[in-house]
Amino acid sequence: MINRHDIIACARRLVENRVLYLHGGRSWTNGVDCIGMLALVADQLNYPYSDLSTGYSRRPDGLLLSRMLQAVDAVSITDALPGDIPVFWFDRETKYPQHVAIYNETMGIIHCHSRAKRVVETSLEVGWARRLLAVLRFRGVGEWQP
Repeated sequence: MINRHDIIACARRLVENRVLYLHGGRSWTNGVDCIGMLALVADQLNYPYSDLSTGYSRRPDGLLLSRMLQAVDAVSITDALPGDIPVFWFDRETKYPQHVAIYNETMGIIHCHSRAKRVVETSLEVGWARRLLAVLRFRGVGEWQP
């Protein structure tokens, strides 16, 4: 069973190592994007995460969430716990899922995006909170034990 503390600790190592943003990236040394960050965390935890294609566009296409659901489960936003995966939209017109992160212990987020230029840990500020679309959970993850 995956431990929520291990998910957060692994994501934090990407912050501490100042891993840079690279669209489609899946590397501790060459960079990651938001999905790449999840892929690296899953790989480090030996989680059977299906390798998502790196050929997706920076523009939302509505398919990201459906691809991710192959390896994770959807949970209610109100049931989100540390270690879960918030999904955000960027495009106001389509509101397609386009960005993912990992909730930390305070329900802030660890994520990688082009504006930050690297993996960062931030609070779930109003700008991110209003774009929250869904929450996903790694299968087999245990309950939160503070």
